[in-house]
Amino acid sequence: MKKTLVILGLWALSLPAHATSVIAPSFRELVAESVAVVEAQVIDVKSVEAGSTIKTLVTFKVSKVLKGRTDAEITLSFLGGDLGGRSMRVEGMPTFKVGQAEFLFISDQRGVQFCPLVGMMHGRYGVRSDSATGRKHIRKDNGEPLTGVSDVQMQKHHEGFVSAMSSHALSPESFEQLIENEVKNSAASK
Repeated sequence: MKKTLVILGLWALSLPAHATSVIAPSFRELVAESVAVVEAQVIDVKSVEAGSTIKTLVTFKVSKVLKGRTDAEITLSFLGGDLGGRSMRVEGMPTFKVGQAEFLFISDQRGVQFCPLVGMMHGRYGVRSDSATGRKHIRKDNGEPLTGVSDVQMQKHHEGFVSAMSSHALSPESFEQLIENEVKNSAASK
């Protein structure tokens, strides 16, 4: 039986991946399922060989812990990346650049995982600056402005609507306060 499962697992891994389906968690679920929620800045991104796969190790300097505990620097491992002329892509896997400021909803790190964030791309929110005004605001992994916690579950909008929403996106301070409130609410209800 074990041999059959291993063969089926290897066969499944050999199939081309065209899309990754992840059900978007609600804001409440996102916070509840996180063992840690942090504000951090990307300080290093490097791909490494991991057996027959490629993993990307992203190191963050943690500026604030909003839930759980972490070190001042954390390194998270994501399946996929570019190494020595080879590429491995996982649709929906967040990618990072050195210098980016991020809010990360980190899942339980025990066991083997291909993405350390709750709900893959749904567990990463970038702090970006509006090119016209310089105003800092929160964007989802797909680049859309986050205008409220209900947007965590919303699907992609059309481009014109996204541009109009930028001025209404949550500020980093507002998003931080919403996370802290949800952490307090979930602790009180236990």
